[in-house]
Amino acid sequence: MKKTTGALVRLCATGPLLLALPILGIGAGTASASCSTGGAQTVDTSAVAKQVKVILDGGDI
Repeated sequence: MKKTTGALVRLCATGPLLLALPILGIGAGTASASCSTGGAQTVDTSAVAKQVKVILDGGDI
């Protein structure tokens, strides 16, 4: 009886995960398809530094 109960508990625990795997796979596929592969983008480092300083000082951007 204990082996049957243990197997039933494991099945109930893994069931939702098995149902979620296809959804996670589809989500990962669409996320990777929407990423840009155009190469590196330029970043205005002085603007980023100013924004970080404002945030660290407790202000809003």
